Amino acid sequence: MRALSHKCCMKLHEVFESENSLYIVVELLEGGQLYDKVKAKYKFKPHETKLIIHSILQGLKEMHSKKAMHRDLKPENLIFRSDDSWGECIIADFGLAEFCDADEYLFVRCGTPGYVAPEVINIKDMKTKYDPICDMFSLGLIFHILLLGVSAFPGRTYNEVLAQNRASNITFEGDEYQKLDKNTLDILSRMLKKNPHDRISATDALNHPYFANIEDEEEGGDKVAELSKSPASVKTKDSYPSCESPLLTSGNPARREDKMLKKDSCVAFKMGKENVLTGKTETVGDTGSTNNSVGKRFESVVMPKISKFNNRK
Repeated sequence: MRALSHKCCMKLHEVFESENSLYIVVELLEGGQLYDKVKAKYKFKPHETKLIIHSILQGLKEMHSKKAMHRDLKPENLIFRSDDSWGECIIADFGLAEFCDADEYLFVRCGTPGYVAPEVINIKDMKTKYDPICDMFSLGLIFHILLLGVSAFPGRTYNEVLAQNRASNITFEGDEYQKLDKNTLDILSRMLKKNPHDRISATDALNHPYFANIEDEEEGGDKVAELSKSPASVKTKDSYPSCESPLLTSGNPARREDKMLKKDSCVAFKMGKENVLTGKTETVGDTGSTNNSVGKRFESVVMPKISKFNNRK
């Protein structure tokens, strides 16, 4: 975080260390998580989505220019600076961030199933290196939810989401895709290219025609605090599965019991009633359903209760 100095990346102010604790002081972000907005608002307006994605892309451009990868982009880790504007959606939670040219990655195969690039989630050789372009696939999956109100991997269980994510067979077929304008569908499909060499970069995405009138959008954008929410569009807390990422936090009881994860561990961490994947993904099928057609809106969004999986080198 010290290497980042962009307004769209959470700023680290200071670190203090005592005999027993480490205190990290970061900037105050008061606008709430993007995840909260997904729950509170049935469907984002096109200009709201554009402002949000543009802001995140600016942060990614800064990170990627310094060869840094976030590796856990998802609505939970995107926070609005304030209630004033959609155009300040800040990248936060750098717990899995890594420099792509590091000699060793602390975690190699990592992220949140449902938001992981295929070149990362399918790794079997724990010495594999990859590029920051992996973050663009994650952002494309977030973009997909904001545009269409449904995940590109609409599995109902953890294993279904994981298998679909591993396969990453997104076809862009269906009436809802056809309703998107040409530029929107083009940039979305280029973010979600399965082959990382074919995927659009953050810099190129910012120069895409989709953002041609972004200055006008920023001037006329709605305030986040002024969302109009009808009773039918507001979901209760229990209507949405949690997408929290507790595996690497000391607050997780299972994490406290096993303070140091073993190499390629397959310890049975549990949250709720489902297993957390902490290693051997070969136990899960290599192919997932290709049925990613858009059905119901946010009722179909899957944000897994079991969120992070990782492998130490």
